[in-house]
Amino acid sequence: MNMVYATASRLFYAMAAHAGEHVDRYLDATDRSFGELSMLLQTGELMSSLIGPPAVAGFKRLA
Repeated sequence: MNMVYATASRLFYAMAAHAGEHVDRYLDATDRSFGELSMLLQTGELMSSLIGPPAVAGFKRLA
């Protein structure tokens, strides 16, 4: 099994400076990651495969 690192951030911002190969590499990586996550979910191994607790995204008001 490959290590899959998933974060709740937006680390890739597509822009005109990115060539098609950059976008293709990003999409390939996300396809592999979601495929691995799907397999772990279907086999019931997702939670036991996590390193540390799941990240919890929260909603915060600025004012």
